[in-house]
Amino acid sequence: MADLPLLFFPSPDSADRTKRGNSILKPFKPSVSRQWERLSPVFQRLQESFNERRAELQRTPIGIDPEQALVIETIGSVENFANAVKKVRGFEWMGEIEIDDIAPDEDFYNVDRKGERKTTALKGRLYLVMSNRTALDAMLNLWKRYQANPNMIFDHGLTKFRDVFQYLKDIRRWGVEDRLTERKVFDIWREDIELDPKRSVRFEAELWYRGSDNKRKESETIVSELIQNLGGSVVSQCVMSSIAYHSILGEIPAKKALQILEQPEVDLIRCENIMFFRPTGQIATGKKITEGDVSDYESSEGDLPAGDPVVALLDGLPLENHRLLADRLIIDDPDDWASDYPAIERQHGTAMASLIVNGDLNNGFNPLRRPVYVRPIMKPAAWPNSPRPEQFPEDVLFVDYVHRAVKRIVKGEGRDEPAAPTVKIINLSIGDCLRSFSQMMSPLARLLDWLSAEYNLLFIISSGNHTEKIDIGIPGDDFLKLNTTERESLVVKKLYEDMRHRRLLSPAESINGLTVGALHADASQDIHLGHQFNPFQSELPSPVSPFGSGYRSSIKPDFIAPGGRVLYDTSIGSNHIELRNRSIAPGHQVAAPSTQAGPPDKTQFCCGSSNSAALTSRAASIAYDYLQSIFLEQASDSDFS
Repeated sequence: MADLPLLFFPSPDSADRTKRGNSILKPFKPSVSRQWERLSPVFQRLQESFNERRAELQRTPIGIDPEQALVIETIGSVENFANAVKKVRGFEWMGEIEIDDIAPDEDFYNVDRKGERKTTALKGRLYLVMSNRTALDAMLNLWKRYQANPNMIFDHGLTKFRDVFQYLKDIRRWGVEDRLTERKVFDIWREDIELDPKRSVRFEAELWYRGSDNKRKESETIVSELIQNLGGSVVSQCVMSSIAYHSILGEIPAKKALQILEQPEVDLIRCENIMFFRPTGQIATGKKITEGDVSDYESSEGDLPAGDPVVALLDGLPLENHRLLADRLIIDDPDDWASDYPAIERQHGTAMASLIVNGDLNNGFNPLRRPVYVRPIMKPAAWPNSPRPEQFPEDVLFVDYVHRAVKRIVKGEGRDEPAAPTVKIINLSIGDCLRSFSQMMSPLARLLDWLSAEYNLLFIISSGNHTEKIDIGIPGDDFLKLNTTERESLVVKKLYEDMRHRRLLSPAESINGLTVGALHADASQDIHLGHQFNPFQSELPSPVSPFGSGYRSSIKPDFIAPGGRVLYDTSIGSNHIELRNRSIAPGHQVAAPSTQAGPPDKTQFCCGSSNSAALTSRAASIAYDYLQSIFLEQASDSDFS
């Protein structure tokens, strides 16, 4: 039994998703005549763009009614606008994005209760709507009628358009810049081509999810033909109606990719059916182990685990015969990734498995009483040199692969039985370094939320790590002259000022999942500073841990757990401090592969929010067993699951 009392939380209650207190500021809106002056030319350009698109399609064999994704930007929000959109024939609701950093101008700005103008940023929404020419004409007709008579009575179900017209800041097509929001896809192409000028480059084209099968098939056909026109091919595709996700994994020759790098305005990039272009295989982690970074670990033999697994680890492949992990893991590798996964490259999965099974070895050897189920979802990159970094492979869509991996755990795959039906907790110590959360949930986060509700699972997710240099605003020599309290205060201040660049990494914005950030703390004793310094003497969130709000301004991460202390060094001749990667203390002590000869029993030190999530998953497993024993003792006739 636990020494601490069992805490019972009150029943959950629903809260309005938009009413968060009475703000003293409200947006000022322009007059009806000013809106007409501002926006009539915008509507005119939209009509012209539809005419141009129709002319383009008439010169191709596609022969479809042209549609365009429209972005309707408002100041503030118009609740239930989606219902009004669905009333207009030819409109299809695609979603909405909350924005909170709109610069004020002469037409829209905040005013206080006295009506005095303020310079603070405005909040608003981007409403995404698929439209054909008929629907655009219908909205334009409403717009003209409203301008002629602002007191007009709108038809039933269309009144929300009046609210949109009042606070409409802009309306435009979803264009190339929107599709390339994550423009690093081009940087990845350049890197791949430099490694192998003859290779094909791969990308994910996330399509607008259409409500009908015919529309989805039409989108697939159009995008597939455009890829083939570039000499490329479709590697795979995925449709998941449960999370409104439709995506194609494509590849094109390096020669064509180089042409797109020079001139992005090609038919594929301009295709109206595509929402986003993204690089593939960018969820990566791990670093090379160097001689001297690993050490022996003396431990007594603990009892072997018994029973069924409660925790699953989706990560890299661990070193399952390591003395600290042997007979404590259930490895499920249906795709045989182990055949091209040398022991020295099994770094991140080994570290995470060690933390879940044993905790921080600085605190001794205390393994879980249950085994841990492990499914590899990362493997070594297709690089010529070894050790290679571990990353998600480029030949599958990540959302699709994670979905199949989780379904295999709880429901089985094909005719196979469930791989681990007793699993309740799934650890994801991963983060997409190219996808910071910015008000729009990623497909992977949406998937985790759906899987959580569908299969009654708890996903424990790391918030991600930001290892970039920190701009301290003063020369490094001057920074080192400050005392420890002054350094700490300055670093905290600079991190806060740079908050927009240190956001959560996908899928940490998950709502149903538990997102864990890193606390700058560990139990290591022998600290080797060298020329480096500890930025925080207090127990603060780690400098590498993201912070900021989640979806709809929710508080994220949900909580923090020890992630290890990270050390920094000053950059010569600059106003920055820089994180130094190291595998010696401080940090958490974990099992590790080694380049040294001998039995697999080495350890190293590591830090980050991945560790925090793994330790939290370990704690959740222990809590599960305590709760199960409590229910069995106090409510033996209860159905505990």
